[in-house]
Amino acid sequence: MAQHHAVFALPFNNKDILRISTDEEHLITSVFQPACLPFQYAWGGTYFYGRHVDDSIMIMEYKDDDLNMSYASGSQKHYAELHDLLEGIGELI
Repeated sequence: MAQHHAVFALPFNNKDILRISTDEEHLITSVFQPACLPFQYAWGGTYFYGRHVDDSIMIMEYKDDDLNMSYASGSQKHYAELHDLLEGIGELI
């Protein structure tokens, strides 16, 4: 729950939820490490990835391959790294 809250509460975040493709999800999961245990629901799950203890990429997976992503960091430097790598991924919903 803390990771989920962090994506919206950390001072540096993308402020949006983006719809991503399965190819974009595979790109993220190949570059970033799992950050904690996922939430599992009947309708899908929520997964967290990152590189540093103060950053988080949240991927929310729903049935029918509907994927949403948001990201944040407690550090301006680490957020800039995330943004540089994730800029252009996904579309605003």
